[in-house]
Amino acid sequence: MTKLWDDVKKSLKDFSSAAMEKAEEFGKVASDKAEELTKVGKINWEIKQLKRTREKHLQELGQMVYDAAESNAIPELADNDEITERIREIKSVNAEIKIKQDRIDAIHAEFGMPSEEVMQKAESEAAEAEGNFEKYDPTDSAEPGDTDETAGDKPEK
Repeated sequence: MTKLWDDVKKSLKDFSSAAMEKAEEFGKVASDKAEELTKVGKINWEIKQLKRTREKHLQELGQMVYDAAESNAIPELADNDEITERIREIKSVNAEIKIKQDRIDAIHAEFGMPSEEVMQKAESEAAEAEGNFEKYDPTDSAEPGDTDETAGDKPEK
């Protein structure tokens, strides 16, 4: 009987040792995977930041080209059919935005609510009353107090 008990103790000891080794091995693998995912996640975040910066630069460049083509500052731009087509498309989108904004204003008027223009003016006055005397431009996606780095990172209202 003691031999049986000794065999059971030895088997349990061997099993617990093997289980402990597997747990350590699993812990090491999990730790390595977590470290890998953390590093990859950080790099992916940095890539997204760089893409956002690139998008901002492309948008600024596009605005410069649009302004130059619109004012005929660079005649070659006005002669480029692709650029003039994009300008027509932008003007068309701007017109659609104006129509939709007018519809919103009409709905506000129907329900006795202030128009977007009135709301923007109120926000501007509130910002000035709080001591923030920066010029508020409602067409700018940046809000008063934003820096150049954070101005374009907000979702459209």
